[in-house]
Amino acid sequence: MDKNIFELEDRTCDALVTGFLPSQPIQVCYNKPFYIPSSSNVCKLLEKSLVEICGKKREDHFGRNIDWGSIDLSGPLNRKVIEGLRKSTSPPRDEYSLLDRYLSTCDNPLLEHEWIIRFGELYRYREGERKKAIERVNAFWNPVEMGSFRQIYGAMRKHTKELFEEERK
Repeated sequence: MDKNIFELEDRTCDALVTGFLPSQPIQVCYNKPFYIPSSSNVCKLLEKSLVEICGKKREDHFGRNIDWGSIDLSGPLNRKVIEGLRKSTSPPRDEYSLLDRYLSTCDNPLLEHEWIIRFGELYRYREGERKKAIERVNAFWNPVEMGSFRQIYGAMRKHTKELFEEERK
């Protein structure tokens, strides 16, 4: 049995969250840049990005979670990456997703958080933790899989600007 049965999901959460850059803060609070949005916003951004990269099979849905059935996943992204994204963002019924738990504010050793009016919960890595997360990501994912994440990062960054520009107005 694997040492960590949730390693795929944990490294997927690491990879998703390290895609948000400290040099591109969503908001600055107490002279600290907060650059990671809430898990619900990460899921919104991820869904928009996957539709942009892979295409769509049917119309949008209304809900907090990603509608995996509406996205054409036969596209360019690596299967293992898709599996990790699906498992880490899709919670069992009436539970939180693994991404929700990763970003949890209860004594989180990785992240600091702040609730900011009009922006909701925003996060940032604690000192030195982002570097450790990147090392975990690079040790787990191969270069082809990281290429899929780089495609997702590019689209997510563009959509992040769009999402939070509205909030700044």
